[in-house]
Amino acid sequence: MLTRPLSLSRSLSRSLSLAATLLAASTLPRLAAAQEQRAVTHQYQSWFAVNFQGRVGGRFSLVGDAQYRAWDDFTPQTIIARTAVVFHFTDRLFAGVGYMWQPTWRARGPEGFIDEHRIYQVLQYEYAHAGSGLTVQLRTRFEQRFRHPTADVELGLRARQMVRAMLPITADRKLRLVAWDEVFLNLIDSGNAPRGLDAAGAPTRTPQWAFTGFDQNRAFLGLGYQFIPNLLRVELGYLNVYVRRPNNGGDLMSHIAQIQVFTGWR
Repeated sequence: MLTRPLSLSRSLSRSLSLAATLLAASTLPRLAAAQEQRAVTHQYQSWFAVNFQGRVGGRFSLVGDAQYRAWDDFTPQTIIARTAVVFHFTDRLFAGVGYMWQPTWRARGPEGFIDEHRIYQVLQYEYAHAGSGLTVQLRTRFEQRFRHPTADVELGLRARQMVRAMLPITADRKLRLVAWDEVFLNLIDSGNAPRGLDAAGAPTRTPQWAFTGFDQNRAFLGLGYQFIPNLLRVELGYLNVYVRRPNNGGDLMSHIAQIQVFTGWR
């Protein structure tokens, strides 16, 4: 008679431990910045995303998402269109390759516009505990990022690792606590390429936009509601993004209200 409550208690303990781990991971960059006495700029945004996944034949699926990221006045900060074809080794393990287009406005208006294209590889595994409904996802991505500030194309290489947990908090398991953390690491320096001479005849270079090592950390905490089993889920909550900016005299911390819709087909 005590098996199920005990199992749920253990699962809850695991999920709380995971949430603590995620929180610790998100605070480490900030502690490092404080030790370096670096200034941190704060900004506020809203992110909206629609995610999809569905089988297209046999063991192959199509996955992807479309996102609109807005400044605090809802003008565009980033638009994302991303999709990938993945192969399912099992129902909970897949790997694939995809493409993403990301126009970004570093400042309000056209002056800070950046056009980026990416090819990426993804590996994802999901653990599910039947007794409690707890699920934990591990997702690894490798990205090849292409920008063209001049006639030449600049290349960036980046690795990303996400740990994501969902735990039902109602008897029908429709309402869920959601927590995740994702760490970004640049594998090479990018930018800082010669771009010709200025009006005075002095050589100029493109901005360096990636520095080898830690790039950013994203930590999310919120709620999700499963409207239709396996077909429609909505998540909303708070996302904290900490970005390392070695050449800006200070790092960046974004406080974000995030809404995500998850849909798909079998």
